[in-house]
Amino acid sequence: VIARFVGPLRTLAPFVAGSSRMRYRRFLPYTLVGTGLWSTTFLLLGYFFYASFARVAELAGRTGGVLGAVIVVIGGSVYAYRRLRHPEERRRLRDWWETQSRRPALRPVARVAGWLGRTVLAPAGRVLTGPARFAVNRLTPGGLGIELTSTLAAAGVGLYVFGLYVSLLTPDPDLLTPLDGFARSAVAVLPAGTLVDVAAVVTEAGSSSVTAALAVVAALCLAFRRRWPEAAALSAGFALLFASVNIAKVAVDRPRPAEALLGGDFPSYPSGHAAYAVTFVAVALVIARRAPGAGRPAAIVLVGVALAVLVGLTRVYLGAHYLSDVSGGWGLGAGVYGVCAAVAIVVGHLAPPEAPSAGPQPAPENAGPPEGGATLRARGTQG
Repeated sequence: VIARFVGPLRTLAPFVAGSSRMRYRRFLPYTLVGTGLWSTTFLLLGYFFYASFARVAELAGRTGGVLGAVIVVIGGSVYAYRRLRHPEERRRLRDWWETQSRRPALRPVARVAGWLGRTVLAPAGRVLTGPARFAVNRLTPGGLGIELTSTLAAAGVGLYVFGLYVSLLTPDPDLLTPLDGFARSAVAVLPAGTLVDVAAVVTEAGSSSVTAALAVVAALCLAFRRRWPEAAALSAGFALLFASVNIAKVAVDRPRPAEALLGGDFPSYPSGHAAYAVTFVAVALVIARRAPGAGRPAAIVLVGVALAVLVGLTRVYLGAHYLSDVSGGWGLGAGVYGVCAAVAIVVGHLAPPEAPSAGPQPAPENAGPPEGGATLRARGTQG
């Protein structure tokens, strides 16, 4: 996460992760959080300090060196924590310090260090232990750790993109962003004919009917396997997404492109097909998480992402939407599904574990006859 902000480490971190054979499903959440924080930070810096870009670039360069020092301090602190959490290691360190403090040359230093430890470090440690433990737990696997953090990060980035375009288009619905002009120029040089027919077929995969059916089938399968939080997240996520898309269309009221090859009855922003296509990503993530025998989890997620991207690009190619409409739709879909997934993760973490089913217990091999049988045999003998 932090390496994303330091130039040399930015390219070295993926190499280290790959050479250490880190699984992609563990690497992806960290790189997602780091990329989101890095891009958001510098976007905001450029937005607020665009008039003094040279000064910001100079400060960013200095910040990289400071972050490098911070990484060294954090690494040393983590190493010290892992060593000193064992009582034996703490006892050895205490004995070593007492031995060193008896030396005449180090006795004044020991007195000052002891005073700093009692009056500054110990109170600061008591105050900062809780927040530090909370931050570390949010960035470690398991529980409400990196899984929840990466989910909230994806939702936050998506809602940020969606809200950014809403703030730009609400005062002027006819506004075209630079990316819209670039996308129109790129589409103009692409061939037509068969490619248009293929795009018209692919784009239907993002229709509300197809994606609603996919969400319902996936939710039913999860409910059949008693995965109630995931089933509720998928079904509620699609319902909220459908309502959000239609509300946003009416609120922004952006006109469709004039050169559209496919007509539309509703306003342009956001693209409903692009937003609904995020359902493919949500279902792929559920399959990768809950059905490990279905194949490679990373490949399943990549297929879902590819479908969502293809649906969005076909909307731009067919002229049904601007690229900003598609980007806003992707952002809204990621935001809604991300929030629902975060709620599902928290509910699943807080829910009590399911009790094992009470089946018939096998009788012991050397068990004698039941008490009733013994009584009947006794009565038969007496008769």
